[in-house]
Amino acid sequence: MPMLDLPVDFPLVAFVTEVSPNDEMFDFSEHYVSTALSALKLLDYAVEQGLVRPNPQNLLDLPCGHGRVARVLRSRFPHADLTVCDLNRDGVDFCASRFDARGIYGTDDLDTINLNQIFDIIWVGSLITHLNQNNTVKFIRSMQRHLSVDGLLIMSSHGTFVSSQMRAGDSYNLDYRQMKILLCEYDTLGYGYQDYPQQAGYGISIISRQWFEVFFAGESYGIVAYLEHEWDGHHDILYIKKK
Repeated sequence: MPMLDLPVDFPLVAFVTEVSPNDEMFDFSEHYVSTALSALKLLDYAVEQGLVRPNPQNLLDLPCGHGRVARVLRSRFPHADLTVCDLNRDGVDFCASRFDARGIYGTDDLDTINLNQIFDIIWVGSLITHLNQNNTVKFIRSMQRHLSVDGLLIMSSHGTFVSSQMRAGDSYNLDYRQMKILLCEYDTLGYGYQDYPQQAGYGISIISRQWFEVFFAGESYGIVAYLEHEWDGHHDILYIKKK
């Protein structure tokens, strides 16, 4: 079983260092830990800015994978109820057993997600980064239904950083034709998306801040903070609350 090697000044206590051998996000310990610390910084920012109360009661990590961020949520908010959800059932089972969490197996039907609970913090890391525009809208509205009155949705997306990386030649597993189409959509519409090869309905998206602002103008929730490429130096982060 892989174990994380924590630096001596690691800021979290009772932090679970066990990593599932099936964790697809585990490349090497140093990067895995730095990604966790990046998520911690974003959670602390929400508390420091008054976007969420200091002691939230109910937390959701969706998609949880095998706990890259769930272990941060559990250690940062040790007394909160934690729910983990993912299509990957092995990941849900691992997180539930290691992080004292309620595990829920996910569904592909984004219109019918029902977790039977509302949450003070919902963390959505690297999900809409893989969805087309229609599914992103469905998912955001589903998460809005699961927020408490003063709840906070923290969601990552690809933005200007990823678009610049792609223009510089990083294919993000797309072929040249797909890259051109995605960037053209992003430049003209604010939302670019293409399926990964042989993976219908699952691919990569790049979304502009303006697209989000136009979308949320018609919603009962809105963006209260927007940080560019702040998660792991790669993803944009949106903080969303009821207006």
